[in-house]
Amino acid sequence: MDAVLNGCADCLCGDYWPAALLPAVMKLPDLTGLGLPEAVAMATLNPARAAGLHDRGEIAVGKRADLAAVSFDSGSPQAETVWVRGVTVLWACPGRW
Repeated sequence: MDAVLNGCADCLCGDYWPAALLPAVMKLPDLTGLGLPEAVAMATLNPARAAGLHDRGEIAVGKRADLAAVSFDSGSPQAETVWVRGVTVLWACPGRW
């Protein structure tokens, strides 16, 4: 948190527990004053750029179309639908979309 607050952190990652990234991203705006787009970029665009993966990390023409639809129905963020290269790979709540 200190690194984020002092502008020293560009990326969030979580190889120990990847599921922790979504709640962390959603809490960053409240804890740091970052906007939600900047918080999301810390787990998407910035790590992709740092790894040299220029075909992903943002919603833009020519990118891979890796997306996640998130809900807060249970009080915490949950990925409901996930697309990789535009193909649905997770559909947690059939009938909602």
